[in-house]
Amino acid sequence: MGKQKGGKKSGSGGRKGSTGLLSRIGLSSLLLGTAVFLTAVSLLVALSLPPRGSQEHRAVSRTEDPKAGEVSQTQGERDDPGPSKGVDSRKGNVPASPDSQDRDYEERRDPFRQGVERIDLALVQSLANSGVDLDKLRHVRIDYRKKGQKDYRFQEVELHVPPQKGRRVVQELEGFLREHVSDAVLESLPQAPGNWQIRLKDVVTHRIVLNGADDGEEPSELDDGPRIALVMDDMGNSLPRAKELLRLSGGEIALSVLPSSPYSVEVTRAARNRGADVLLHLPMEPKGYPESDPGPRALFVNMEQERIRSLLRRNMKEVPGLVGVNNHMGSRFTAARSPMREVLTVLRRRDLFYMDSLTNPDSVGAELASRLGVQAIKRDLFLDNKKNVESIRYQLRKAEHLARECGNAVVIGHPYPETIEALRQWLADKDGDVRLCRLSRLVRAQNDLQATRRKADETADSGDN
Repeated sequence: MGKQKGGKKSGSGGRKGSTGLLSRIGLSSLLLGTAVFLTAVSLLVALSLPPRGSQEHRAVSRTEDPKAGEVSQTQGERDDPGPSKGVDSRKGNVPASPDSQDRDYEERRDPFRQGVERIDLALVQSLANSGVDLDKLRHVRIDYRKKGQKDYRFQEVELHVPPQKGRRVVQELEGFLREHVSDAVLESLPQAPGNWQIRLKDVVTHRIVLNGADDGEEPSELDDGPRIALVMDDMGNSLPRAKELLRLSGGEIALSVLPSSPYSVEVTRAARNRGADVLLHLPMEPKGYPESDPGPRALFVNMEQERIRSLLRRNMKEVPGLVGVNNHMGSRFTAARSPMREVLTVLRRRDLFYMDSLTNPDSVGAELASRLGVQAIKRDLFLDNKKNVESIRYQLRKAEHLARECGNAVVIGHPYPETIEALRQWLADKDGDVRLCRLSRLVRAQNDLQATRRKADETADSGDN
């Protein structure tokens, strides 16, 4: 019986041991399963959240990565909806994004700059509504200016349309500004007829110059298509070549005559008979003197003031009927302010203009002439530094392109046989929209326009104060 009891005890203990083991195994499985479940849930939650530091990374990328900053700013400008629903066109505010950090570059956009951009759009729209092609609008100046805390881009544009069209554009522009940019004011400039300016919050941002001719009035030289003013230097040594150049150009040429040349009087008379301009080709000291000799009665930097004036007056007498003066050589003389002042003072008293041949890029001639009240103009191209017909024709084509881009071009040539032949060929096959014009007309037109701008600047400056 002891055995049976012992056996019973043994069997009972075995069942209890098995049950304890199974209980322990079940509990472990439950704990393991729970741990797996919780880990999975945590992982899903972690994956659904943004990476740590992502906002900080975006903020750093805007401030530390110049390219990222440029891209964001460009995108912000590209996404500007303009005056539309949800945007206050007067303040230039952009609707807030749900994630302000993602679009904080838009929040930083300057409302004043947005106003300037909307004025540009209003100007373009007013041209379209008036039936005026955008090609009739030409940018004259684009300056970056600062007014107080406002950093902006000032623009001056010319509009080449008949007066009636110009008035229509102004009316349309006034309406667009009133509707979309209420802080902007369009006003005329009484001291500069045909000039208008736009003020945004009392800051002048745009100037518009209407260059259409009034009814019955001859159009300005600058308004009548691309023009080339042709100047021939070193004239006076050959009368037949002078006559050939006058014939080819139809008198739309300037002959610059050297004093003391054998045919100076005859060449001057022939030019005046054809209505062409005559200039004094005034000898001046070059940098390479004496290896480069400017010729008799040249002006030198170390001359006394009275000597410079007397030589200039003597040279003028040998070229009667002249309308202006340009320098022969003179790379040293034209860069010397005091000697050039003596020359320009004499020109002012004689009411003559000065053409700067720019033999030295550091010449003070044109800048000093403007300060002294002397009309002036600069050379754009030399035609015949290489005495080759094809090379000279290439330079003439370059002058055509420059005239189309800028409205006009001033070119200098010499009475070489190659230059005359190249000119003959070019005149025979050049584009019809590009024409020769007299230098004196171009000088007057350019200087009148500059005077108008100065008056407009003075008026605007006085209004800003």
